[in-house]
Amino acid sequence: MERTTIKYYPTFWQAVNLIVLYTFLQTIIDFPLALYDYQNGTDWLREPLLKIPVFLATTFIILSLGTRFSGLPYREIYPIKLFHWLNIPALLISLVALSAGILNTWKHFAVPAVTPALLNLAIIGAAVAFHKLVHPPIFAL
Repeated sequence: MERTTIKYYPTFWQAVNLIVLYTFLQTIIDFPLALYDYQNGTDWLREPLLKIPVFLATTFIILSLGTRFSGLPYREIYPIKLFHWLNIPALLISLVALSAGILNTWKHFAVPAVTPALLNLAIIGAAVAFHKLVHPPIFAL
């Protein structure tokens, strides 16, 4: 009887390969921009409207290459539900991090520095306030 094993992606060296490929793709984009900025005195390399689409495009390329290398369907490699309710806080935290990065580029450092502490206080406050209402108490988080 032959046993079939599922090939999970990535293995360690395949992950290293994808990280190197991601760095290479970012370098291909960033190096000409840095040269252009240096020669013309501009600041395109720090422009969020340019960096965000470039980041998303290179991430999509890496994910699609990972799917191609493994030979498995996309849902078996990256098993997430697109509209799961736990994605909402992750999306909101990501938007806060994005806005903190934008504020840092505008040299406003106080609000981005305090925001994670406020999130931690809110989580602790929710755990203390709601731990008697739910069973098990860990769901209060």
